Amino acid sequence: MCLCVRKCCSMWGELTRVASGKSTKMAPKTMEPVARRLFKGVLFLEVVGVFAAYGLYYRMNTSRDFRHTMNKHFPSILEVYYKSNEWAGNYGIREADRDMWSTGQE
Repeated sequence: MCLCVRKCCSMWGELTRVASGKSTKMAPKTMEPVARRLFKGVLFLEVVGVFAAYGLYYRMNTSRDFRHTMNKHFPSILEVYYKSNEWAGNYGIREADRDMWSTGQE
């Protein structure tokens, strides 16, 4: 047999072993499990972030004292709250808070 035929036959045998699942070589590991875990982690963090943002909005929407605390510690977040309410058509919250806090009636 010539060298070309032997090489072709040995490659054919290797292909048939791989196709039948009897390969002697290990298949390389894919990145699919890592990518899947990473995607699930990012998705989980996004869902937690949405719920946390809604919880913060709900707390600011229901408590003027909490808005006053936010005004002391995180005024930029309170500004976003006021702007989102004004964008939604709820005007007067900022002015009512300012009037209440200026008179000291908290």
